[in-house]
Amino acid sequence: MKSDTRTWDADRRRAPRERVRLRALLGSPRSPKSRCEEAWVEDVGSGGLRIRTVHAMKPGERCILHPEWSSTPATVMVVWVQRAGLVERRSAGASVQTFVAGCVLGPAPAARSRPGLLHLAWNPIWFPRLLLGAVVLAVVALAAHFLVSVVALLM
Repeated sequence: MKSDTRTWDADRRRAPRERVRLRALLGSPRSPKSRCEEAWVEDVGSGGLRIRTVHAMKPGERCILHPEWSSTPATVMVVWVQRAGLVERRSAGASVQTFVAGCVLGPAPAARSRPGLLHLAWNPIWFPRLLLGAVVLAVVALAAHFLVSVVALLM
């Protein structure tokens, strides 16, 4: 039994890891999204990302990552930076590979469907609001009934 487990672990370690590269915008915390540069983001596991950019970053630097797959930006911190050679001979800039901590590469969020009224009624946030709305409607209906009965008595 133990040999089966060891074999399975060894096969798992040798299996090629599926790498997903996604586009994102990267910039300083103070820069707007329109001034951020385009970068390629790749998951390296253990809560870290590998980001390939053109400009160099320093370890300890904080930056904002605007992922293509999410609407909310993430604040990340650079852990280490590795400089590579030139991307192409024609290119003047060097490719910089940056390892960033503080952000996990997740799948694209699924399209959200609208929840039904029953879901809203039992949601702890919406239940008091629905209850208050029902009470207000009951008071308005009672006032309307009272006005109709007063008008009927006067005639």
